[in-house]
Amino acid sequence: MTTKHLVLRAAISAACIGTVIAAFSIQSPRVQAQDSIGVLSAQGLAISPVPPNLAGKDPVLVGYGSYLVNAIGDCNGCHTGGTVPNFNYAAGGNPYFGQPTKVDPTVYLSGGQDFGPVGVPTGPTGYQGPHIISRNLTPDKTGLPEGGMSLADFKQILRNGTDFDHLHPTCTAAQLAQINTGLPPFPICIPGAPFAPVNGDLLQVMPWPTFANMTDFDIGAIYAYLSAIPCIDNATSTPPDGAPDELRHDCGTPPTPLTTPKAAFTATQTSPLTVTFDATGSTGGGLSYGWNFGDHSSAFGAVVMHTFAAPGTYKVTVTVTNAKGSDYTQQLVVVTP
Repeated sequence: MTTKHLVLRAAISAACIGTVIAAFSIQSPRVQAQDSIGVLSAQGLAISPVPPNLAGKDPVLVGYGSYLVNAIGDCNGCHTGGTVPNFNYAAGGNPYFGQPTKVDPTVYLSGGQDFGPVGVPTGPTGYQGPHIISRNLTPDKTGLPEGGMSLADFKQILRNGTDFDHLHPTCTAAQLAQINTGLPPFPICIPGAPFAPVNGDLLQVMPWPTFANMTDFDIGAIYAYLSAIPCIDNATSTPPDGAPDELRHDCGTPPTPLTTPKAAFTATQTSPLTVTFDATGSTGGGLSYGWNFGDHSSAFGAVVMHTFAAPGTYKVTVTVTNAKGSDYTQQLVVVTP
């Protein structure tokens, strides 16, 4: 067994022990009175390895979610993107090396741990199916955790182990026949057997049968916390062993910060009496564009085309607007027949 697997198993065992201790503690009225949701939430916010974004969120719910994720469930033990020798800990912060504990925020819950295949060895090569890779749990560009997962789907995952991504389906009879030839490439599926009827529609390795015992409030708190942590983009990172079985997501392009608008435009006559107006040179970000062509007509858009009724000189105005304000500029445009 590799050091990696030993560390992972140790982390999982520690999480299980913590859950058992918590369960016994809940039975004590004194501890129950002391450890109110508010107290647990404050502890959760204090131990979060990354600063959660609380804008528009319930801080008590987010903090309690952090407590469940970081003090009870040890989700980062399996969903870290870290590797040997420190895995989920920062350099110099590995408690197993006698160092002060510090979680590495750059790989926090970003996924990528390889748990290997889980299928029954099949065919001459003993093919067991694709590797099971832990998922990136941080919010993606939608702002929703676990690859844009809704709260309803998140509950379905923790309650029933539903695999919405279907990366590891059960092998069909035809696929098993192909595997038994021993000739690659092998299909991406999990081979089962009568004594091990693997269900590829369910998440493998993940301890969802234990998580299923949590209340809706607990699951909602975890979801709130995962929605509040920073996105870690692993869309282009180096794949781990077993790729392409790792689910990836990107954080999207950060929105351009808005500034006070500054209007500008060009005018190009493209045919008799017809002029193309282009205000894409305006600055400020998030702009809307309004045009007045000086002939009692108007239009909207960054680039517009207007046909005048007669030749002449027209005072054309463009007004650009965003949340920071508005600005306009005018030009005398000569239109020829």
